[in-house]
Amino acid sequence: MKTRCIVFIGLLFSTFASYGQARFGIQGSVQSSNLSISSSGVNISFDRKIGFRAGVMVDLPFGSDALSFRPQFLYSTKGFSLPSSFGGGTGSGNSLTLNYLEVPLQFMYGLSAGSGKVTLGAGPYVAYLLSQSDGTTSSSTVDDAQNRFDLGATLSAGYDTAGGLTLSAYFSPGFINLAKDASQGTGTSTSLLNTAFGLNIGYFFGAR
Repeated sequence: MKTRCIVFIGLLFSTFASYGQARFGIQGSVQSSNLSISSSGVNISFDRKIGFRAGVMVDLPFGSDALSFRPQFLYSTKGFSLPSSFGGGTGSGNSLTLNYLEVPLQFMYGLSAGSGKVTLGAGPYVAYLLSQSDGTTSSSTVDDAQNRFDLGATLSAGYDTAGGLTLSAYFSPGFINLAKDASQGTGTSTSLLNTAFGLNIGYFFGAR
């Protein structure tokens, strides 16, 4: 399944890149993530985890010079960290890292500002869990009770320079419950949702 997802997305991006007015670019982000966890109406709070996103992107103008479609193909690390006081221990090294193949599909609107554009973006993202780590061990095996697929939204605001540099901030809430069997036969309801926000820098090859 993982190989088929990567091949399909690679072919999709190759198709986008062949579009005459497309700009191809690379990007990297520092992001802060957490899991929004609730069980039978009780919210559980953990510390945010610092991770990253990195990959490629394509910008496809349509309709007018102000509008474009910007799909991205990213490796994204999410998860959470345990507070140092959790369980009465030191909490040192206690964390959960979720490593995703993530594809944000953003629709962009640009407002001329100076030699570049102020950009506003919104759209869905889809993601596939490649592997996970608990801070001491790493595994590509995912528990049967956990969803590998995630779906959410990405909202962004930033600035694109005339020379191809792009800077932005983004917020990405997840909509899919990562707990596949929310009740797990116990009569309780569990909800696990990804949340992330971060700062992004990228570069497009070829000025528009």
